Amino acid sequence: MFEVVDPDRRKKRIGAAVSFGVVAIAATVFGFLFGASGDDDEKSPGADASPPVASGSADPSGGPAASNAVPAPGATPAPTAPAAAPPVAVPADAVAHWELDQGAADTGERFHGTTSGIVTWSPEQSGSAFFAGGGSIQTREPVVDTTRSFTIAAWAKVTETKAHQTIVAQDGTQVSGFYLHYNKDARTWAFVRTSEDAANPAQWYTAAASQPAKIGAWTSLAAVYDASTGQMTLYVDGVAQGSAVAAKSWKAAGPLTIGRATSGVDRLNGSVADVQVFDRTLSAAEVAALAGTQR
Repeated sequence: MFEVVDPDRRKKRIGAAVSFGVVAIAATVFGFLFGASGDDDEKSPGADASPPVASGSADPSGGPAASNAVPAPGATPAPTAPAAAPPVAVPADAVAHWELDQGAADTGERFHGTTSGIVTWSPEQSGSAFFAGGGSIQTREPVVDTTRSFTIAAWAKVTETKAHQTIVAQDGTQVSGFYLHYNKDARTWAFVRTSEDAANPAQWYTAAASQPAKIGAWTSLAAVYDASTGQMTLYVDGVAQGSAVAAKSWKAAGPLTIGRATSGVDRLNGSVADVQVFDRTLSAAEVAALAGTQR
């Protein structure tokens, strides 16, 4: 038996296939033009997702966000400027203090001084003593234990430069236990100690200022000795200017002197005011506070 084949069937199949393809293409185009991307709720997280926005409104100019912005996890916070340190107070624990305002009294009432030779009083520097190369001031007993830490502070003015001139010292037998003086050879201020109390000590330890002394000008001086290290530091107008290490120390048992050294040598031609003695090392900030140069 033979099947009778309709000659138009193949044409009908081809036509149907063509028609179905046209409909599919039309549906695709229609979906693309009218929302084929779907609802936002159906999106999965992708690389095109926007990063989270920190709280706080952004500066329209493109600057940083408002101060209440929350930094992203792991971000380093912006550094803040450190608060300024409060100024250091002027040290008030001096064991002796001679203002030298019309007299040589110690404000602490323990180490009053007496004058020798001609010492005159001046209103300069709110009160000062003037020495013309012959007068001096001394206490009745030692003020400084020169084997321990100490600080000597004073205001001074020299008027001539031909000789060494002592501002403050303390008597030994042959030499002074320390000298805060004007050194004529270096033409500047110096803080000096010796290795022993002898007419010719083996060593002279000298912390000299790096700048020449200003002749005829009031200058703040401070000599600081640290017994734990032997370190000697000289401050001029509140600034450390020179240092040295005293390998040896000895105890000067005589009076503290102003305007001369042991045996009446190195007498001062000039003025001294506001001499203070501390039985400890003052810090650099404390010395600056005494000098009025603290920033």
